[in-house]
Amino acid sequence: MGEKNKIGSTININITPDSLLEELTLIEGLDTHSGMANYGHNPQFYFLALLHFFTNCNAFISELKKAMESGAWTAYFIKIHEIKTVLTACGMNGLSEWAERISETPNGSCVKETLPFCAALQDFRKKIGRTSLLSFTPTNSTGIKRARAGNDVEKELEEIRRLTISYEIDVTPENAENIIGKGMIKR
Repeated sequence: MGEKNKIGSTININITPDSLLEELTLIEGLDTHSGMANYGHNPQFYFLALLHFFTNCNAFISELKKAMESGAWTAYFIKIHEIKTVLTACGMNGLSEWAERISETPNGSCVKETLPFCAALQDFRKKIGRTSLLSFTPTNSTGIKRARAGNDVEKELEEIRRLTISYEIDVTPENAENIIGKGMIKR
């Protein structure tokens, strides 16, 4: 029996990493093979990265638009690079290439591309929200849900840091909830 996720789609409450990965492969423009490779072929870390995108997408868009509207081009190009990095790491290659093209334009010339790019980010966020990803709970290798103790959290943060260092994602205990996703770690 399913229940509704935050977007309103019916979800499977018996989610396994394999079933979720299979579901995600159906999203056009999401290269789960490259995304998984970027996270050491660890589906849980990959799912956490996708949750990071889902959770922070609106903030990315807001900050990008704010920088553009105020003419703060340095902040704009830093934000577009940050977004591109997240997109690349997650296997959203088409959007990542679009962000790369925008980042190569001179100050002010990127304005005409920004709003359609932001709309495409929002559309992609909606596609992810229609999957079972929002109901995914990390499990151990046997598939049994587990609560994490403080030491387990630190070990997982270290592993996420190791896997994301080349993508310039700063993982700290303070921002871990955003990266790992609300409710993903039980303390």
